[in-house]
Amino acid sequence: MTASRFLGLGAGGVVALVGGGYYAMHLGQFAKLESEVFSVKKLVDWETKALEGLAVSLTSQEMLLQTLATQEEEKKKELKSYGSKVEAARKHLVSMQAAYSKEQETALLVASDSLNAITTLDSLKAEFTRSREAVSTGEKALVLAKLKASESKKLLNPLNHPRVKALMGRK
Repeated sequence: MTASRFLGLGAGGVVALVGGGYYAMHLGQFAKLESEVFSVKKLVDWETKALEGLAVSLTSQEMLLQTLATQEEEKKKELKSYGSKVEAARKHLVSMQAAYSKEQETALLVASDSLNAITTLDSLKAEFTRSREAVSTGEKALVLAKLKASESKKLLNPLNHPRVKALMGRK
């Protein structure tokens, strides 16, 4: 073997040794990078699953938000409707209170008129009783006056005078 061949082989061996070292060094780095790829792939898979879950949650929340917005609009309409009904009821209540006050005043006037009518009735009853007694007394006086007038008429004839009758023996 010649020196050039020996050097060629030596250089080839060195190149092989350096290449092997280089290969071994890069093999470790490759394994480390493969491990990182596996870890990153796991992390990406986990994040993908989390993202899918979040997408489902996001869709669910958007649907819930849409439902709540619809309900909010309906509730606003209901509140407006109830507000107008409350306002109408308030106006009706004011009207009813005014009518109630008017009826109270009317009832007081009727009660006052009733009291006046009772007083007038009592007065008329007293007047009626006095008039009836006056009529009764007047009728008695009329009967007495008629009786006296009748007796007086009899006395117009001198023969009917009681003294003349007594003298004549007649009754």
